[in-house]
Amino acid sequence: MSDAGFPVAPVATAGWTGVGSTLIGSLLNIWLYGIVFHMYVTYWTQTSKDLWWLRLAVPALFIIDTAQTAADCYFAYRVAVDLDHPDTFTILAQWPLQFSAITQAMSALIVTLILIHRLYRLTKNNVYVAVVLSVYSVAVFCVGVSAGVKLWILNFLDFPAVRVANNLVVAWHYMELVLNTVITIGLIFVLSRSRTGFQRTDSLINTLMRGAMQTGFFTSFVSIIVVITWVRTPFEQSYFLIFILPFGRVYSVTLMDTVLTRQLIKQESSDHQSFPTSRVTAPTNTIELRVRKDVSVHYGDRRDSHEKPSSKQPKSTEADAASSLSNIV
Repeated sequence: MSDAGFPVAPVATAGWTGVGSTLIGSLLNIWLYGIVFHMYVTYWTQTSKDLWWLRLAVPALFIIDTAQTAADCYFAYRVAVDLDHPDTFTILAQWPLQFSAITQAMSALIVTLILIHRLYRLTKNNVYVAVVLSVYSVAVFCVGVSAGVKLWILNFLDFPAVRVANNLVVAWHYMELVLNTVITIGLIFVLSRSRTGFQRTDSLINTLMRGAMQTGFFTSFVSIIVVITWVRTPFEQSYFLIFILPFGRVYSVTLMDTVLTRQLIKQESSDHQSFPTSRVTAPTNTIELRVRKDVSVHYGDRRDSHEKPSSKQPKSTEADAASSLSNIV
């Protein structure tokens, strides 16, 4: 195997080949597309007052997912039926593989920018955090598109060009890993400091934290597996195809789960209310609650109040907190 991670020449194997990896990756992508398609339908059938750019981002992801799934179906047919026992280089030269790299970069950019906006809102409009992460996210997108284009025009017998393409793919997924980890840690940290002491609101915060952990864990895990299978496993088997082909749908599923969770938060905040729990932590300036404390002294049947009674009861206070959460995209 060459230094670039590619074999010097295609080697036919009697066992597992790239055909099997292509079929499994395509089937995984179709399965995830079915899940996210149901999420898209659920989102569109609900009354939504989301910001205009989010209402555009969801159909954009739907178009990307649909195009990529159709391309993967053609890829599976081309490799398993149309071609006669294709070798590894023939499989990698098929355009749906390079197309999947570009669509994955597009899906990742949309999802990460939405999560960065959420972190921006949770940090009380911290411009520096938003700008740095957004610039880095665009840089990751550019590297991903460059890797896809390089693979598209690549002659696999030109080993200097192969080495460049290999380095782009590895750098792209390492950069994705760093970006997803930073966003996830930032969201969990800020949300953990935003507890209000209300049982219902804190449960909603836990739900948002769970969504952030899911997004970061699954995308980071797949990025690591892609790098390992791309660099360390026999290239003739093309195990990386199992994870590269459905990778973009992982971003879509995690985002739509977060968006639908936010819709559930809005519904629960309007339908359910509760009183403070025994353990009350000080809210940060992420979710500002205006609560007036009443200090009263009782003499027999007389009640002397040093301050006017608060007109805002715990129920309405919690509703305000839940509403603040639900307004964070």
